Amino acid sequence: MGLPFFRLGKWQKMIGVPLAPSTAWERVENLASSIYPVYEALIKYASKLKKVHIDDTTAKILDFKKELQDSGLKRSGIYTTGFIGLGENRVNLFFTGNKHAGENLGRVLDHRDKQLGPVIQMSDALASNFAHPHDTLACLCLSHGRRNFYDFLPEREKECHYILHLFGKIYFHDKIAKERGFTDEERLHFHQKKSLKIVKKLRRWCLKMFYLKKIEPNEGVGEAIQYLLNNWKGLTQFLRVAGAELDNNIAERLLKRAILHRKNSLFFKTRIGAYVGDIVMSLVETCNSARVNPFKYLLALHQNKKLIHRSPESYFPWNYQETLLHPNPV
Repeated sequence: MGLPFFRLGKWQKMIGVPLAPSTAWERVENLASSIYPVYEALIKYASKLKKVHIDDTTAKILDFKKELQDSGLKRSGIYTTGFIGLGENRVNLFFTGNKHAGENLGRVLDHRDKQLGPVIQMSDALASNFAHPHDTLACLCLSHGRRNFYDFLPEREKECHYILHLFGKIYFHDKIAKERGFTDEERLHFHQKKSLKIVKKLRRWCLKMFYLKKIEPNEGVGEAIQYLLNNWKGLTQFLRVAGAELDNNIAERLLKRAILHRKNSLFFKTRIGAYVGDIVMSLVETCNSARVNPFKYLLALHQNKKLIHRSPESYFPWNYQETLLHPNPV
């Protein structure tokens, strides 16, 4: 729940069942030693999925930060990457360290079979999201482009209202496609029929504002227009790639779990602590997406740790109950 152990220790003491923070850490570390094979197996499973969403937020690991500073490396930032893999099942993963989202995505795609073809990658336009050697179908978050105009609504009300209206039509068409249960191909054709003319109108408006010098490129709205034009292909992939989403909002929502933990706990002490946190949060959030009780799931994994180490892929949240009914002999 994103609560540090010393706060939980105080709560335990108040309810009359004292549990020292050090003991709580030992129990969580013991749990992580039982379930980490499932976390590593989920990484391999995620490499086979059709679509991925990634995003970063800052993090803090006290011992590791000091180590990076002492080593003299130019990059001393520490981040938590939120990773979502979408396919038959949804996988939620966290990676905390000094690597950006693109590098962590590369770690996942290292396991991908080349015969599967490039994965559909959704992210924002930061270069750090593409710092990997693998080919992907890069899709950029349309919500970021919309947000740039929304921020300047008080300054340029007429222009921003118009552009936000066009964005709204695109999202309205996407909502209809999802409510009707369209397949990826049907949704693509629907957007090509309904949204393509809106997108063309959007581009014409952007170019017209610059050509007629109604908006300068160096002012706020001008920079928002420049962002659209510079990243046009990635922002409009939903008109060319079946299954491409409009935005990266689900990855941003996933990162709220890591942000809540950072807000309450402030930091991890060591890299091992961060790794343990990644393991537990990844499995809990994957359980939530699969509508599986996280407590019962983690308890079942802990009780069957010998079997898990032999066949971790049989103990994913969506298939572990079937495995428990027909366990493999140790």
